[in-house]
Amino acid sequence: MKYENLINQMKADKILDERGLWIYALQKGHKEKASFVAQGRVLLSIYADSLLIHRAVFEESYSICLASYNLYDLEDVKGRAGLLGGILHFRVEGFYHHFQLPVKAKKFVDFIMEQAV
Repeated sequence: MKYENLINQMKADKILDERGLWIYALQKGHKEKASFVAQGRVLLSIYADSLLIHRAVFEESYSICLASYNLYDLEDVKGRAGLLGGILHFRVEGFYHHFQLPVKAKKFVDFIMEQAV
């Protein structure tokens, strides 16, 4: 498995739970209220009831936690995943986040959308 070491490290660092929901994404800015999280490549993961955003360093690596949000605090959530990639937007604590997602994002987006209802 290509990401076996990464997954084991995330579980050890308590940023990934048994559901195994994580994805690399591209944090994009927004014209109105850009989030404080630096633009660029990030690692999104789910642990318990939290969405964690870490800076992605290299393929199979991550560094500092940029943000941690309770899934139930996400507002104005919009997401979709398809053959050409996906998007995920939400607002939380007054900040707007916009992520461009890779092709294999369906499971992650579906989970976020279920929690947002």
